[in-house]
Amino acid sequence: MSWRQQGRVERRSNLTIRSGETVPVEVDLRLAEVSITSNPDKVTVFWNDQRLGETPLHKWLPQGSHKLEARYKNWPVKLVEMSADPDKLNELAFEWGYDIVSFDSAPQGARIFLGSEELGVAPFSCPLKAGVMTVRAFMPDLDEIQREITVTPGFKGRVVFQFDYGLIEVESEPPGATIIGPDGSPLKVGGDAGMNQNLLTPAQILRRPGPVQLRLEKKGYQSVTISDSLRAQRMLKLKATLERE
Repeated sequence: MSWRQQGRVERRSNLTIRSGETVPVEVDLRLAEVSITSNPDKVTVFWNDQRLGETPLHKWLPQGSHKLEARYKNWPVKLVEMSADPDKLNELAFEWGYDIVSFDSAPQGARIFLGSEELGVAPFSCPLKAGVMTVRAFMPDLDEIQREITVTPGFKGRVVFQFDYGLIEVESEPPGATIIGPDGSPLKVGGDAGMNQNLLTPAQILRRPGPVQLRLEKKGYQSVTISDSLRAQRMLKLKATLERE
């Protein structure tokens, strides 16, 4: 035998009735109003292996005891027991002790590390467990920056790494010359020595402030060495004319 309250939850009960016997049946169809939140939002909530949806949620559940399960990305699964009272609003919150931290860098594109784990490339946001920790920001050809941060529940902080750098704009006539660094190796696209693509003029290069010396090479032309001094937060324009061999 089953009963359903329109738009709500079905309740079932098994009865054994002898022939000619009258059995009174009392069914409590009252449902309890449940508000479910979480930190962070968009946590998937399950009840009796049934997906209720993503937080924040507003649901009606049968009165009584329930076990609800919350899942979010690769975080540990949270299991909470609650007693749903039909005479009040039942509020339930899932907390992991994590919070969302936003990272950025100037210039953008720094790789952010927590210990040996790379968190991402700035700008980005990620969850971090509450506590005191040291994070590092790295960009090719610039100094590494370390920062100690304290994450607390409700932190929702923004961490910005400001590098001491300047910008070099290199041009040549004709264009398409390979840019050679002070160590005699061609500079690479993106500043990553692991890439195979050489950096060609015209190009912009991020560098720490100080003396600059570059060599330009192009097949069929004589190489040219250009040098100057780069100041912090400034742009240095270098231009050279290549002579044919």
